[in-house]
Amino acid sequence: MIEALELARVQYVITGSVAAWAWTGTAEATPGDLDIAPELSHQNLASLATLLDRCGARPVHRPDWKRSLSREACAAWRPHPATAEQLDHQLETPWGLLDVVPRISGEFARLVERAATLDAWGHRVRVAHPEDLLATLRPDRAEKHQRREAALVAALARAATGARPAGLTHRATRD
Repeated sequence: MIEALELARVQYVITGSVAAWAWTGTAEATPGDLDIAPELSHQNLASLATLLDRCGARPVHRPDWKRSLSREACAAWRPHPATAEQLDHQLETPWGLLDVVPRISGEFARLVERAATLDAWGHRVRVAHPEDLLATLRPDRAEKHQRREAALVAALARAATGARPAGLTHRATRD
């Protein structure tokens, strides 16, 4: 998925569980999908939409999410027009689950200021700072966030001393 995003020249910051995993390297942050906060320019969103269209990406029907599309709407969904609202979905792709989060994890313009850049899967990627990850974590609503919170607090303390993310490997990103 990272390779496809890079080849499409999509600008993004990795957020969510993959970013937490990069900073903590612990099982408490084991990813289930790849969350990205895309840069919100029309050109960048159009590049992302074109990639999603070419690979046949479709939103995942999640009845447990209040903004989930119906099964019929998921089947009929198309990534164009390329707007933040249109692309704001967890998507099934040929490479696994991709969660496009234009705003809920923080907007790209703010996240990129503190994001760490590291080598992952043969590419230079940017991952959100632990403080930004903690700011949107909801331990009151999700057990996985409760488990992740302590690991991110420790990562934040390390980042304050200049430490870099623990890194990313080729492990699968599914729970």
